[in-house]
Amino acid sequence: MESIIDYFFRVHLAALALITRTVKTVFRKWSDVDQASAVVCVGMFIISLLTWNSRLLICWIGAAACLSIASARGSQWSLLEDLRAIGFGGLAQIVKRSNLHVDVVGETVDRVSSATKRQTAHVDRVATLLKSRIIGQDQAIEAVISGLEASAVGTRANGDRPLSFMMIGPTGAGKTETAKLIASGLRYNFYVVPMEDHKDKHGLWQLTGTPQGYYGGEGMLTREIVAHRHTVLLFDELEKAARDMTDIFLRMLDEGKVRDRRTDHDVDFSRCVIFFTSNLITDVPIGADQNALRNLVQKTGALRPELIARIGTIVPFHSFSDSDMCSITEMQLTKYLEQVCRGRHITPKVTISRGAIECLALKQDAKFGARNVTSSIEQYVEPGLRKALLARGGSGIREISIDSRDEEIVVSSS
Repeated sequence: MESIIDYFFRVHLAALALITRTVKTVFRKWSDVDQASAVVCVGMFIISLLTWNSRLLICWIGAAACLSIASARGSQWSLLEDLRAIGFGGLAQIVKRSNLHVDVVGETVDRVSSATKRQTAHVDRVATLLKSRIIGQDQAIEAVISGLEASAVGTRANGDRPLSFMMIGPTGAGKTETAKLIASGLRYNFYVVPMEDHKDKHGLWQLTGTPQGYYGGEGMLTREIVAHRHTVLLFDELEKAARDMTDIFLRMLDEGKVRDRRTDHDVDFSRCVIFFTSNLITDVPIGADQNALRNLVQKTGALRPELIARIGTIVPFHSFSDSDMCSITEMQLTKYLEQVCRGRHITPKVTISRGAIECLALKQDAKFGARNVTSSIEQYVEPGLRKALLARGGSGIREISIDSRDEEIVVSSS
């Protein structure tokens, strides 16, 4: 009897796990269309079950069908924007948002689609993030924003291909941070592939799936894109990838597809923004155009010419000047102090002298760029700040002052 109960218990748990996994997958796909609509649809379903309201259940079936069809087609909309439009002018505002030249209530309008408006708003948000967080890389920011704008308004020469960039320059110049900020601004998923971990065929199989007949499963990369079609992909240190990976990249950039070797199905990468990084070139000429940059990459001999030709834009990053390092140090130190104060629930007046910023910036090793700023803060600022907080029991601090004395960082509090 106990074995029968245990069997049914296990069956119910397995069924519950399967249902939960299915709901999670469906909700994720609906959220790619519009998160607000997905939440409303789930809410309708729950309420209809709790109240046994057949009309609401029928409405939910219609909404679920619309979201599923939109997800299959890769469409997007914004429920909140549509509701806002209705509030500000009724149905006329919705009609105005079409691509057609129409006359609504005596007012002639010619507007781009709501999807384009939403995409350009995301690009504006990306531009704001990059300009406020990426220091000393104006040429790189301009190159990335130009590509994103062209994609948003549909003026790219190869609009049917995924948007792709190759970021070149010294380590610690902000390449990975740039990709992260773009994902945040576009509200895309962010996925990093360290190519150093995929140098042979087994590493390749990890990404694109184990061939049928071999032990293994679906590829990590293909599975990630199936789950998150709108993804910023970062292939870090491209020159370290397995040579066979180039063939994968060629089809990805040409057709926007990658075949999962396990399932033998093509996975759509066309809605991804693809970044490659390389540290082979540490001294990039300032102001070089795209032809010069491509020639520079090709001269390294690390990448096949056909791959270089298919990458949309080469994005140059340069070494930081002393002024740039001071600006980055100030930004990171301010962020660190805000984090500490917020965590301790204190609001002291914080004073940072220019001498302290310059002293901390000079302690960086130029060959690592800005990569070690955070560790320098932990090494030279954190001990003094910790002692100041412990001396006052972690609270009751009205002022924190950070200064330099004899080339050392001094932290005081009152």
